[in-house]
Amino acid sequence: MSTTTERDTPAWPEPYLLAAREDLRAKSRKLPDDFGLSPDHPVSLNSDTWVLGPAVLARGASLLDESNYSVLLRELNSRHGRDQWCLTRASHFACGWVEHLSFKMYHEDGINTTPLYEWLRDWFLALSEHYPCADDAHYSGMQYTAALDHIKCQADMVYVEEVTDTLCRQVFNWLWDHEQTELEDRDGYGARPSRDAVKRALEGVLGRSLGCDES
Repeated sequence: MSTTTERDTPAWPEPYLLAAREDLRAKSRKLPDDFGLSPDHPVSLNSDTWVLGPAVLARGASLLDESNYSVLLRELNSRHGRDQWCLTRASHFACGWVEHLSFKMYHEDGINTTPLYEWLRDWFLALSEHYPCADDAHYSGMQYTAALDHIKCQADMVYVEEVTDTLCRQVFNWLWDHEQTELEDRDGYGARPSRDAVKRALEGVLGRSLGCDES
């Protein structure tokens, strides 16, 4: 079910993740204008080695961005100690909030980059230049869950009896077999089959017509 298109490609900012060059080192240590951190934040305590890091999630993020974010945290937790990175949430005038991945970019000499930086550089390069989805199975699972949630909302409007999870899955399967275009993810937030399509699917699954009293 997973589909990735150019439109879905998340924007991963902060070019200092793409190469360890002198002209980017100064940028990595510069916080955005009017940006404040608490005194006990790792970047405040270790300004020579830690950086605020890229924005990895924002309010209103697409399912693909959410999936990549979840997979990134999963990989970070399994590969790198929490003393090397942390999440920093900040308010943002355009979208409400953003979450940065702050991390230890330099060794204690303040010059040589850490293995974590090298790993993150490769991670973001792979997403931006090769394939925008970090884990197809994870992304497909999120798309499937989002579709089931929408099906339940629509089914509740046309069916007077309890709409169970099993029934939602059956409706999904019916749509997949008979009206697959209703399950296309058109805006990056999961499939949103129409109420009429969900009603037709319910009738197909139940083997009876849903009268006007049920719609």
